[in-house]
Amino acid sequence: MSVANLEELLIEQTPLDDWESLLYLVCWLGTFGINSNNERPGNTKDPKILEWLTGDPMDIASMKRSAMHSVDLFDVTILQSFRHEQDKHGLLRGLAQALHRKLFMNSKLDSKCHGALKRNPGAGNASDDDADDADDDLDDVFTKLRPRKHNPKARAHTISQDSDTVMDPFSEHNNHVEVISMGLMGVLKRYAELALGCLNE
Repeated sequence: MSVANLEELLIEQTPLDDWESLLYLVCWLGTFGINSNNERPGNTKDPKILEWLTGDPMDIASMKRSAMHSVDLFDVTILQSFRHEQDKHGLLRGLAQALHRKLFMNSKLDSKCHGALKRNPGAGNASDDDADDADDDLDDVFTKLRPRKHNPKARAHTISQDSDTVMDPFSEHNNHVEVISMGLMGVLKRYAELALGCLNE
């Protein structure tokens, strides 16, 4: 479920809520596979994504915001739990990375739309270095699937609770639904082609 729905934000529901839910589904498949035959070994550490299943909706939304806020946090929290045997060609990992960047680090949008955490105007945004390059050639996708070197100091930005002008990237996203959706459709189309190519090898 999208963050906006979990928090019952007073913003219009848009296709971006569905795209966000698709990203979470891809993350689940990359972590656990598609059926009970793909269960994780019993000696592996429980992945963070399990924390999204039960509990208070606001707590779940907070964990999702933190995990989605930057490329580093997404990698540390979610992508590092992907299992190679579930994703031998790296397509699920690559798809998750691309969807995340288009949703939360879209280079076509102002940096105030980047990230997922609420913040005070003028406070630091998610790193502009994380923004996706709209001119990237997806034919080079396989060269980009190596695990990202993450910043161990990556952490959520804090906001002043006294501020009446807290900015929420999810509200900002709703002003750019068409632009973001077009980029996401391009990602999905390209990865469908890549997947077909792997099946035909």
